[in-house]
Amino acid sequence: MLIRRFECADTAGTARLAAKIREGIEVPFLMTLQGDLGAGKTELVRDILEGYGITSVKSPTFTIVREYEPGFKVYHIDAYRLGSGDELLAVGFDDFLSEDALIFVEWADLVEDVLPKERLSVTIQGNGEEPRVITLCSEGDRYDRVLEQL
Repeated sequence: MLIRRFECADTAGTARLAAKIREGIEVPFLMTLQGDLGAGKTELVRDILEGYGITSVKSPTFTIVREYEPGFKVYHIDAYRLGSGDELLAVGFDDFLSEDALIFVEWADLVEDVLPKERLSVTIQGNGEEPRVITLCSEGDRYDRVLEQL
């Protein structure tokens, strides 16, 4: 397990960090995100996906899951409205994990009981009006490699 902390003074700083993370991503890949409302979880996902040519990323709060296909599957999940990990499984999470897909799970702490241990966990503190502190924690070799190159 590796842990890296970054302070991003503005949205441009978050975009630069997202680009560096993207460089290390090898599909299949799971990233979980935690942080308060407005912390920038969807912004970080949007910044990562822009590098794959996806420019229409919206928060999946009301749809629970948004899918994109930039040459591979991308699942962007928001667990905020889910009551349990079982509800995440009910929307097909196990199937997503069996695919060669890039998976983002916002509000991961609400469904922790069904998430694989191996992943890149992201915690965002702040709301963008002051510098954000973004903490990345890797579990598993493929995720360690992402942090090693940052």
